[in-house]
Amino acid sequence: MKVGFVTSYGSRCGIAEYSKELINGLQGKGIDIKVCANFLPEVLEPDPDFVKRLFHCPFMTHKNASDPLGMYEFLKDSDLIHIQFETSLYHPSWFSRFVRNFKDFSKNTKIAMTMHSDGLWPDFSRSLINHFISHEPMWCTGSYGSVIPMGVKLFNNLSEPEKNLICSFGLGRNDDKFVKEAIEGTNLRFETSYGNKTWLSRDELIKTVSKGSIICLIYPPVGASVSSSAAMFALGLNRPLIVSATNWFKSIRNVPGVFPVTNPTELKNLLKELSDPNELNRVDEIINQRNQYIKVSPLSYDHFLQKHLEVYQSLVKN
Repeated sequence: MKVGFVTSYGSRCGIAEYSKELINGLQGKGIDIKVCANFLPEVLEPDPDFVKRLFHCPFMTHKNASDPLGMYEFLKDSDLIHIQFETSLYHPSWFSRFVRNFKDFSKNTKIAMTMHSDGLWPDFSRSLINHFISHEPMWCTGSYGSVIPMGVKLFNNLSEPEKNLICSFGLGRNDDKFVKEAIEGTNLRFETSYGNKTWLSRDELIKTVSKGSIICLIYPPVGASVSSSAAMFALGLNRPLIVSATNWFKSIRNVPGVFPVTNPTELKNLLKELSDPNELNRVDEIINQRNQYIKVSPLSYDHFLQKHLEVYQSLVKN
């Protein structure tokens, strides 16, 4: 099966990292993949030979241009097109035209679109998409498509945790003041690693973040249905994960070893509890419970890949 991906790739972008991991996993399952990717403001790593850059992400390069016909020509031999969608990645001046090329010229090519949030331009025709995928239930699932939660990889190449070290990471959404207020007057230390400042490879990020004995992701409130790839990454690092009470983390609030907080005082009390040497065995037990939960739940990465394969096979067969 040949699948053409349309996504940000090799960028300082959570969707780019999400897509890279998904593509690697699908290639390991024997799927032949091409990637139609975005022009880069900076090169972070060499492109694989299956990647071709043909459009601008407005928030990265501050340009709206693309080559919709070139995108079609590059991907037209695919059995299926899979678009990783977020309104900030594309521009409405050309996106619909690109999708319509397949309806006009390649009527048998099916199009799936993963919605990384529930935003879609009002004048975009949903009928252009054969199947929607989302990470949690939203308007595009049910009769329109499938819910496939982000998969969690359980990592082994971790750093030795440093006592009393709290880590945050991501693309800069974290509320550092919230955490700093919570640790004021304690012996806890706080370190951050944000990709919008210094971009680390996945292995470097694993080593850096897992130095912390606790991970904090304190994101702002948001009205949209969204999911956090940083949170799914953190779940694979064998550390307690503290999150804010926001839609970013709605889908994982009930996972063992995930602790929602609403204010710095709650965070301070929770950090004191989780960093208490007398509680280490209990914390380890909770993390073991979480790992076992992930392995048999829809959060497992094998399940994540299998659900994508099922969607692909269903679309291509029909």
